Amino acid sequence: MKKNRSRKIRLLLPMVLLLMLVMAISAQAAPKLSRSTVTLQRTASPRNASFTKFEYFYSPDNDVYISSLSESAYVTSVTSKNNWISLEGFKYPGSSQFSVMIQADPSIKAGTYPVTFKVKDGSKTYSFKLTVKVKKYLDVIKSLKIGNKSYNSALAKSAGFITLKLDKFGSQKITYSCRKGYLGSTFTVIRNGKWSNPYKNGSTVTLKRGDVIALDYRKSSWQKSDSFYVLVK
Repeated sequence: MKKNRSRKIRLLLPMVLLLMLVMAISAQAAPKLSRSTVTLQRTASPRNASFTKFEYFYSPDNDVYISSLSESAYVTSVTSKNNWISLEGFKYPGSSQFSVMIQADPSIKAGTYPVTFKVKDGSKTYSFKLTVKVKKYLDVIKSLKIGNKSYNSALAKSAGFITLKLDKFGSQKITYSCRKGYLGSTFTVIRNGKWSNPYKNGSTVTLKRGDVIALDYRKSSWQKSDSFYVLVK
């Protein structure tokens, strides 16, 4: 009797294990977007040393990732109004996340754009929806103080570059803060096309007419920083 029971258990055990494996595979989480809404902000990039020409591009306020995809996955079938939004997907070797790069056509208008796209991963195809909000300005720097004067109002709705008229030049303390989600700890003074070494936020420097102050900001401590430019006259 005991032998028959043991024999039945030995026969059933592989079937139970197989059933558990099938259930685990079925229950595996489907790929998901790390966020369903992203904001693109218009950002200025200087094209010459005198800061008279700029190239403008749109920078996302946060990165977008998709989980549970292989390195061979790719983005396809992107649809948006007037095809103003384009997407590109990639996965770094060894990374657990599939990154989605979001780009906007320079002629895009400010507003909210629903975007649909698909990701093919081997024999499977996944569909996603993303809401992209487009701003014609860079809402990153919250406050700026040069010497004893604040210039917060000048920061409103600027695409990453402003011109300020200072009351005086010479030795000036420069202090700025970033909005929530951004870090800003250093700035650089650009004079005649030459960049100084970075100064700590709150440092006192010598300013001359025509200098450009590059306020550094980044989304996290490990990311490369970008700059918000301030021309002083």
